[in-house]
Amino acid sequence: MANVEGKVAARGPPATLELAMKIQGSTPLSRQTIALLETLQGPTLVGGGTADLSAAQVQLARSHGLTPTVLPNFHAEQTVINAAGEMGLTPTRGVATNNVCAGRCGAMINGIGGWFKGKAFGF
Repeated sequence: MANVEGKVAARGPPATLELAMKIQGSTPLSRQTIALLETLQGPTLVGGGTADLSAAQVQLARSHGLTPTVLPNFHAEQTVINAAGEMGLTPTRGVATNNVCAGRCGAMINGIGGWFKGKAFGF
């Protein structure tokens, strides 16, 4: 268990492409990317890009032990990384349902000392 903002947070599940695709559901990859991000403190964050998480996706994510995040008008990777920062969490490893874009998300990830390749990214 980890302490997040004075609350005890359960360790989230591993950030796997299989789990990200489960949260993606029937939403076409051209309309939404889902990203999962593990953190050193325990929670695994989930966020959507192009379209934020729907109410059904939030419910499904919570049922799998994920912590849903929202950041309108940003890519999924940006959403979960930003949420980690706002929550005082240290990002460690993530995955997205689409390849990480080099120009926007990849540049951000590299800029804060991370790496990305295909659908995976980490710090």
